[in-house]
Amino acid sequence: MSPLPKELPLQYRHVPKLVSAYDTCLRVEKDLRRAEKIGQDVTKQLVYIRIPGFLLHHSPSHQGLKTVEVEINACAGEDTRLFQLGKDYFDHYIRAFRASKGPIPTPSNYPSRPSFGKIADMINDTLVEAPQSHADAKKNASLVFVL
Repeated sequence: MSPLPKELPLQYRHVPKLVSAYDTCLRVEKDLRRAEKIGQDVTKQLVYIRIPGFLLHHSPSHQGLKTVEVEINACAGEDTRLFQLGKDYFDHYIRAFRASKGPIPTPSNYPSRPSFGKIADMINDTLVEAPQSHADAKKNASLVFVL
């Protein structure tokens, strides 16, 4: 994942809370890159801190931007909470778009619904002509009890 841009987009630079939230992400990312240079494995933490930072850049709505800003500022000073925030976004949003690495599942063998023609044929086979007299009705009724 590429590093965070140095600044917020121009339209957000005048909003102090957004700038503060983004500066927090930049500071933690900078600390992690220093730790990476001395040999620590901080790859996951870098991904987790960059996710909220990029959400500040590419939020689809003003409400989404405000939500991410409030969540980042609520974690200010506690890097582990920021990592958890990024991990939560990763687990609940980004992971849904990752490609499956397993085999393609076999298709189910549920029988499909019978075609309309088959249904019409079944109905026509069971239909009996309406009786025209009382005697015909009694004959049809006796056939039902025999079957």
